[in-house]
Amino acid sequence: MLNKFLSTLAFIVLLSQISFAQTDTVQTSVDEIIQGLIEDSGDETDNSGLIDKIETLLENPVDINKASLNDLTEIPGINISVANKIIEYKNKTGRIFSLAELNSITSLDKNQLDLIRIFSTVKSDVPSTGEISHPNLFSLQFRN
Repeated sequence: MLNKFLSTLAFIVLLSQISFAQTDTVQTSVDEIIQGLIEDSGDETDNSGLIDKIETLLENPVDINKASLNDLTEIPGINISVANKIIEYKNKTGRIFSLAELNSITSLDKNQLDLIRIFSTVKSDVPSTGEISHPNLFSLQFRN
């Protein structure tokens, strides 16, 4: 009985350490990506505009489902071509349910996907009553 308790306790401690390590790695990765953006911008004396944009996007990420072409191009490192591909995918599928879906857009590279994940979100605006439909897949009716 004691061995089972100690094994369970050791497993919980190990699991908690792994989860904390993953969180730190993710935050470090975000910090490194943001630092890379600032370094790649060129002139270090005039980074205030980029830093302001980054801070604004971190506080108010772009909602991919509501974003226009201009909204998407506000994300540092995302040009009109990339923004068009996201809009085309969104129009084709009806809406994006998760940022992970953007992996389906083959022309997006890892750096662009990382930037989109950092500076955007997918909000769930599912109505409590009415109809939800997807142009290619399904239609659901909700009761009042």
